[in-house]
Amino acid sequence: MTVSVDLGTDISTPLDPDTGLPDLDAFFSLVDGIEGLAQALFARIVTPTGALIDDLSYGHDVRENLNDSSPSTTRIAAAVRSQWLADERVLDAQVDVVFEGETLTIAGLVESGEGPFRLVIGVGSVTSALLSVEAL
Repeated sequence: MTVSVDLGTDISTPLDPDTGLPDLDAFFSLVDGIEGLAQALFARIVTPTGALIDDLSYGHDVRENLNDSSPSTTRIAAAVRSQWLADERVLDAQVDVVFEGETLTIAGLVESGEGPFRLVIGVGSVTSALLSVEAL
């Protein structure tokens, strides 16, 4: 028997067109379920460590790895997984990272209290995007 857990409701954080980073929705639209959790996980990996004054361990800005001459996809995947597991709504996560040209593609399989879902995130030097979220 599978028990569904409410993942909560939050203000949507779409990408700001000027910064390419997640920002509060100007109309304060609400988001919930796996879409809300996916937005939160995306924010965790494009926020510099220590940027939140009340949680200095929050965040790991994967964009910092774009300038590496030979980025370690294994190290990046481990850092992303660590950040995702720090969210209490995530029970487990598998992360694959591919570096092509100047873009990181991060694909995750996340197990949450509401069930598993896949998400794909594209991270470039100019823009970043939550490309897809799919419940399984």
